[in-house]
Amino acid sequence: MDSGEQLYIVNDSGEVIHSLERGDRILRYKSKKYLQDTEKTKYRFIKLNIEYLVEVLDIAPIVKYLLRYISFTTNLLAYENYVYVTPRNLSMIMGKSLSNIRKQFQKLERYDVIKKQRISGNKYAYYFNPYIASRSSRIEIDTLNLFCNSRYVRSDK
Repeated sequence: MDSGEQLYIVNDSGEVIHSLERGDRILRYKSKKYLQDTEKTKYRFIKLNIEYLVEVLDIAPIVKYLLRYISFTTNLLAYENYVYVTPRNLSMIMGKSLSNIRKQFQKLERYDVIKKQRISGNKYAYYFNPYIASRSSRIEIDTLNLFCNSRYVRSDK
């Protein structure tokens, strides 16, 4: 809405019944009903491609731990405080050897389950393949491009 533009709500006879201000939102009846009939939960859910999940769990059991750290829309593996998940900090949290966790990360990279990306200097972040699991139905294009040649991409849309 341009600064000089004004929008109005009119009835069937064309009479102005309300004006819209910057930041106002129009909520359709079905949306309003949906919001009234549902409640947001405190639980964090994830969308899984069951077809691939069993296969991926066989590749590296650590996947079941990584799923909880998938970030919304980016599929970045990060803790709630936005610290990136790394083999080192994950091994400390899980109480497993660093070499074991590194081997599993490397195996997951070979199978295109995760991708390692340089963030800055010697800092790296890992992304989880959105064709296997995600927190959202909408994924950032950069993340999709990371995995565009993955064996888990389906040609049928």
